[in-house]
Amino acid sequence: MTVHRYEHQGGPVYVVACHRCGAVHYPSELPRLASDARAAARAEGWYASHRTQERRPDLCPGCR
Repeated sequence: MTVHRYEHQGGPVYVVACHRCGAVHYPSELPRLASDARAAARAEGWYASHRTQERRPDLCPGCR
């Protein structure tokens, strides 16, 4: 999954955004690591396409 990095109080924060509708996944606790952002998004129904030949879009549950 593609994760976007933003500067926030105390250091960087990572969020996942839907490639189709632009919705941003903000978990209840702001993740300080990209892997934590991906895990939180997966836990709430987000996923990345598994096609290796194409770009892997991050899709929110509404766009699946």
